[in-house]
Amino acid sequence: MKKQRGSDNRAKVDIPIRFTYEDEEKNHKISSHGRIEDISINGMCVELPLSAELIEKKHLDFDLDLPNPFIKIKGQGHIQWKRWDAQKNCTTCGLKLAPMTLSQLSDWDMIISEVLEDQTTVK
Repeated sequence: MKKQRGSDNRAKVDIPIRFTYEDEEKNHKISSHGRIEDISINGMCVELPLSAELIEKKHLDFDLDLPNPFIKIKGQGHIQWKRWDAQKNCTTCGLKLAPMTLSQLSDWDMIISEVLEDQTTVK
């Protein structure tokens, strides 16, 4: 049986992610690749190779292309905070996840469970 976790448990990860957002004139969709630093059932912390000034949107659409059994998860995150990291030359953002379907939530929870289980095993 799977262990129950509180909704605030965060799992450190290194997962590629692709973001899409509209330009200022809302004429073009812009895509960028980044990395997820940590995830929870409610949100994630991501690194994007963009300056904080370029990320002026309140939300970002994202795609995760993962191996089986997860395949692909699409969703939207609302930016809660952002800061420029000059040492890494990227912007780190905290995203609160927009409501997801039950299937998306199940896959998201499975990812977090796998990561937390691996971290517990390594310790």
